[in-house]
Amino acid sequence: MLSDFRPADTPRLVELLQENFPEEEELYGMRPEALVRIIHRIYRWDVRFALVFMHTIGRPVFRFFTVEVDRRIVATTLVSYGRRASYLAMVMVDPAYRRRGYARQLLHASIDSTRRARRPYVALDVLENNTTARRLYESEGFLPLRPMSILVWTPQSDRRDPTARADPGIRPFRRSDAAPLVTIVNRSTPPEVAEVLPASARTLNPSGQLAALLASKTKVWVLDEGAGPVALVFGTLSEGSDAGHLSNPIVADTANPVRVAALLSTALDWLTAGGAKRVVTQVPLSNRTGLAALEGGGFQVVRELRTLYRPAS
Repeated sequence: MLSDFRPADTPRLVELLQENFPEEEELYGMRPEALVRIIHRIYRWDVRFALVFMHTIGRPVFRFFTVEVDRRIVATTLVSYGRRASYLAMVMVDPAYRRRGYARQLLHASIDSTRRARRPYVALDVLENNTTARRLYESEGFLPLRPMSILVWTPQSDRRDPTARADPGIRPFRRSDAAPLVTIVNRSTPPEVAEVLPASARTLNPSGQLAALLASKTKVWVLDEGAGPVALVFGTLSEGSDAGHLSNPIVADTANPVRVAALLSTALDWLTAGGAKRVVTQVPLSNRTGLAALEGGGFQVVRELRTLYRPAS
């Protein structure tokens, strides 16, 4: 039976995550007890009221579909709604219930909800080596959109004193930074990607309210070389994960590489001080300047991803 996720199903959701995403769990180091607390916080009555209101006025935030067999969740898909596309995550099926069409049922429900939300596209990420999942998505009309890499950085004991990297051009994000930074992103984004996943000011400075709801802390920095921002990065720490998260770096071609390295180190210092055992980021291969900065800062590629998409119609 297709239904919406219920908070009472949280322990079962954690089981499915551990069964279906062992590679991701190894990278991020999921903390089950903290994850349970976060999910219950998201499903508080006041938050659910706000989500219903947003849906009513035509601005849906997410849907979390499940399939139940004998009152037990056996499959899930989380659908979040962006400007042009919905994004699917946590597409998973209990191994004992695979090859029964449940994943397709969830994909169809997600595509239908995207259509009703008036988004023209559906997108998702899949590991390059997950051939079973890729065949499923391709059979449902999903096409390649962009290749991506997952990179990991582990704190080094021999890192320099953070004060030695101080750069007066590194400062907090300001609202006026959004337009020039979006322009930088657009220069390195292929047109077909921009059509489906356009850059927006909202994604450059994550919501403080959302961070509190997800029991996370986020800090955003830009590098300003005197004529406005030429680079941006933000770090996130979550109670639900051992790893810290670094955003896909925005770096202009003209930015000074030494100063970009200082910007990156500023974020890594903050994440390390907050207890991150490692730092994970996902970067499109088209972002050459961002990848160069990360690899120069000691990040290593550990997985390859591919973003797929299809029209919702």
